Amino acid sequence: MVSADILEQWLSMQRQLLPKLRRAYVQLRGPAMPSGRAEAVYPPDGDTPETLQLAAKLAESAGTPVSNAMESEDGQPRLRVAYPLTVEGLARGAVVVEVNASPGQQAAIVQLLEWGERWLRLIVQADAAGGGGRLDELIGPDPASADYQALRDRLLDRLVAVLGCELLALGAIADTRVVLERVSGVPQVDQRGSQARVLRSAMQEAWDLGEPVVLARDADVEDRFPAHRTLLAETDAGGVCTLPLPAGEGRGLVCTLLVPGETDPQAVAGQALPLLQGATPWLVLRREQQQPWPRRCARLLREAGQRALRPRWRRAVQLLVVLVLAGFLLLPTEYRLSADAVLEAASQQSLVAPFDSFVVEAPARAGEGVAKAQLLARLDDRELQSRAHRLQAELSELDRERRRAMTGGKVGQARVLEAQQNQATARLALVKAQLQ
Repeated sequence: MVSADILEQWLSMQRQLLPKLRRAYVQLRGPAMPSGRAEAVYPPDGDTPETLQLAAKLAESAGTPVSNAMESEDGQPRLRVAYPLTVEGLARGAVVVEVNASPGQQAAIVQLLEWGERWLRLIVQADAAGGGGRLDELIGPDPASADYQALRDRLLDRLVAVLGCELLALGAIADTRVVLERVSGVPQVDQRGSQARVLRSAMQEAWDLGEPVVLARDADVEDRFPAHRTLLAETDAGGVCTLPLPAGEGRGLVCTLLVPGETDPQAVAGQALPLLQGATPWLVLRREQQQPWPRRCARLLREAGQRALRPRWRRAVQLLVVLVLAGFLLLPTEYRLSADAVLEAASQQSLVAPFDSFVVEAPARAGEGVAKAQLLARLDDRELQSRAHRLQAELSELDRERRRAMTGGKVGQARVLEAQQNQATARLALVKAQLQ
């Protein structure tokens, strides 16, 4: 039977999902309850306000979530959400939460409560099947606050003792693919070893089938379960059973058990399934909460996209896309496109070196802005300086020779020397212009 303690544990799990939870109330009625009814409240030592009870009745009778925006005593926005709970043929009721949140966060809170309803359904169904009485012994008194690895290892160690199996392996689902996490009796799983490969194949086979696989060594079932046949061929076990444990929204676990030759694997599967179904919500919750936040955000975005493509929401999404496109076409706006481009100035200036030389300094680089009179590059002018000195010496020598010719009365020679002097002066002027 589902007692108030189990509801309090489930409510504790909701507190993990809703860190800003202020008050909560959950009540269930039906044959799965000890006296036909069970309830739990948070804070545990507080009274149940009539407003929460009325909100629970309203959500249960309406069969749909009911929300109400309020304001707390300190002026903070508060949101009350009542969510109906249904476990077919076993229980029905509602949960009411009051969270410090704005109305814009209502959809996220309803999504968390929807996940919680799935986990509560698994707990109630497992308890009705006979697994609830030993669930506390398997996962401990406070699974909502336990570390995921500690919770997982405690479950596996105790299941091996309770079920008497030779080996028990647990895998988690990551994007429809099985990730082997733990094998009993093995401190560190060798993911590349042959044992890990055959266990993963068997788990993937059962998960893809969507149903438990129970196989005895001497069973004749043709070749429907090749991965399990391979697993039995590589071990001495008398049988194998693999139990897929879905937890909604693509989440879940897979458990593979190897049983001794004298043990009926069908009986072991029947004993293990309700226990594992009851423990799966806690394991999945703790695993989700301890994942890095980028991975959790990516999963939430992926799930939102998948929900948007469901038939229920497809027409609304299509209408929204049409409205957005119409807004882009009708409203005046600036359009921006991303593309590779080359910028060219309206007018381009080419710089030509005044003489052949080497660049010894270049403070400015391509693409940088420059100011008027800023130095762009400095050339090596040592050769020009040497040429200027030679021309200056040649000019002085021509001037002395011209003067001697004039003194000696050699007028013709003096005129030739004067012409050579003019040529040397012109060449010197050119070199000095290049040096400026």
